[in-house]
Amino acid sequence: MDNLMITKESNKDVYMVVEEDKNEVRINLKENNKEVHIYIEEKNKEVHPSQDDFKRPRELAVKSLVSSLNKELVALPDDLYGGFIFKVSEKYRKLKEESYTPRVVSIGPLHHGKSHLQAMEVYKLKCLKHCLNKYGISLNELGEHVTEVEGHVRACYEDFKFNSEEFSKMILVDAIFIIQLIVKDDAHMSDQAEILGGNSWKASDIMHDMLLLENQLPLFFIAGLLRILDPVHKKDYSEDLPEYFHDTLEDLPEYSPDILEDSPDYFQESVGNLADIFQESSEHSAHCEESSKESAEATPVNYLETYERSHDYYQESFLKDLLEYFEEVGITCRLSLTPDCKYAWHLVDFLLTLHVPSNSTRKSLPNGSGRFEYNRTASKLQKAGVRFNHGKSKLFEVSFDKKAGLLTIPQLTVNDMTETFFRNLIAFEQYEHSDKFITSYIIFMDRLINTAEDVELLVKHKIIKNLLGDKQLVADLFNNIHKEVIEDDRNFYFAETCRDLDGYSKDYIHRWKSRWFRWRLILKNKYFNNPWSAISFIAAGIVIILTVVQTVCDVLGI
Repeated sequence: MDNLMITKESNKDVYMVVEEDKNEVRINLKENNKEVHIYIEEKNKEVHPSQDDFKRPRELAVKSLVSSLNKELVALPDDLYGGFIFKVSEKYRKLKEESYTPRVVSIGPLHHGKSHLQAMEVYKLKCLKHCLNKYGISLNELGEHVTEVEGHVRACYEDFKFNSEEFSKMILVDAIFIIQLIVKDDAHMSDQAEILGGNSWKASDIMHDMLLLENQLPLFFIAGLLRILDPVHKKDYSEDLPEYFHDTLEDLPEYSPDILEDSPDYFQESVGNLADIFQESSEHSAHCEESSKESAEATPVNYLETYERSHDYYQESFLKDLLEYFEEVGITCRLSLTPDCKYAWHLVDFLLTLHVPSNSTRKSLPNGSGRFEYNRTASKLQKAGVRFNHGKSKLFEVSFDKKAGLLTIPQLTVNDMTETFFRNLIAFEQYEHSDKFITSYIIFMDRLINTAEDVELLVKHKIIKNLLGDKQLVADLFNNIHKEVIEDDRNFYFAETCRDLDGYSKDYIHRWKSRWFRWRLILKNKYFNNPWSAISFIAAGIVIILTVVQTVCDVLGI
């Protein structure tokens, strides 16, 4: 027991007495003859929580977790697909940001609201007003369509923050702008001239912005608006739908063709937009399931999702208009629509689908090709005896005739759109596609082109049509465009062609051809580069020949 004087005031002494046992502490306060007793019990007793004590916070934690996840899940659309319109990786953007950033107009949510793009926002609203008058349609009808498909369009983007009303307004205005810019037909000619106002620079800037991966709208949404807007585009697809569904859904588990057995007559009765058609088709399918035992066992099909993912709703006239609009991009002017074009998600995907080899013409990659080194430029190949020829076919139809030593490469026009075009296709291809066709093409061209001399050679043989002017700019374009891109030689589309070229250059006979070519080149450049040099060389040759003849005659005594 301890006695401790806490304080002393006048003649009053206050004492605290502390008595400690194992399980309790007793404190006695004494002031003169007055005592106050304080007990603190169970000093060292261990506290053992009950099962309820553990259960209660765990239940609260689970409830909080479920509530938080439910809020996030409710905000998400039902679509399992999506995110095919996304921000380009920073490693690509930092190399050349202007190739991924819109100059004058934003399309979609990823660049919406940026200050340097605000001038076009007012004009896009004018386009909407003009469109309503032009097609004689109410804003309410367009609004109903947009709100119905808003969730599906939202799911196409990787990440953004806009509420439903803001997003719906934005995609409607942007889609109308694209339609006014691109669509042409006999009844309503394109308003492109009015939009551009005769400014060639503005046309170039807008086309640049249409090529950007971050600046896209889903094509199925634009096609849906076209159906509503113009009678020319209100073609009745009802008779085609059942046949299409039969082809595309028959591979699904437990699919039964009976669901669509009598759909042609039924679909002819349907009017309205895409969502209405599918709502009615789903109800009709349910009716068929009740009347057919086989159909009743079939797995329910999400028709809207299947139809949108298939992109069969795209109208051929719209794709033709796109083809014409982008005729100066890549080699689009020499291309025609392919069956795969109707499956494109957006404009960048459309151009990618247009340029890559079709499934029927695509050559298979050699198995186990492994890594290989190839660094022979066009100039080196020419010195090795390889001859060049330009083709008029698709971008990937590169061929090398080993017997003739002839390398044929399709002509490519290089202009101020070329770099933006290839950079955005590569970015989309790296993210979305296992086959890196555009990446392979750029790597192949980079290996052919190292200096302005290589560009000059390819221009001479009409493989490159240079609209940039400076040959070094073209060389820099191909040398820098695929930096930070992972090169996988196992998926390099031109691996076989490069091996053939490498083998041809190393062949013993071709080495002699290479030397003879170099001698001829030196002779041509040094002595036949102008008429006077050629005359001097020929005269010198004649003098040498006459001197030799005179010497021989003197020796023989002739």
